[in-house]
Amino acid sequence: MRQVCPSPLPNQLEPAQGVFRVGPRVSIDVTSNTEDDRFAASLLSGDLSSLDGVVAGKGKGSARIVLARADSAAGRQILQKSGLQLPPQADEEGYILVVTSQEASIVSKTAAGIFYGVQTLRQLLHPVKGRGAESPRFESSIGRPSAGVA
Repeated sequence: MRQVCPSPLPNQLEPAQGVFRVGPRVSIDVTSNTEDDRFAASLLSGDLSSLDGVVAGKGKGSARIVLARADSAAGRQILQKSGLQLPPQADEEGYILVVTSQEASIVSKTAAGIFYGVQTLRQLLHPVKGRGAESPRFESSIGRPSAGVA
């Protein structure tokens, strides 16, 4: 397994099995539908499009990326399924990034956390040839964009 080194370094990183692969299409679901979260999604979409030729949109076999607020049904479900929770001390920029072979999910209390989670995911996707990311779980709980992995 290659060394995962996003910057800034995560508070915690737990490598897992599998690789999340982005093919020619990717579905980016923004569950909060806020302007700030849609902006973060557009940065990710633009990055994947310009660097990798990936088209954002739903379709058969498309990879799935989810941006969810911690207080939403989707956010609670992602946290429950992963066995993680945002710690009480998580500030505005804290987030959890869960990457499995089927999906990459970013959960945060705020737009800033979603934004910083997207920045970490962008770093994880691009160093790997074949548009894949190994499957770590990130938890960023305290401080400026510290990407933490749980």
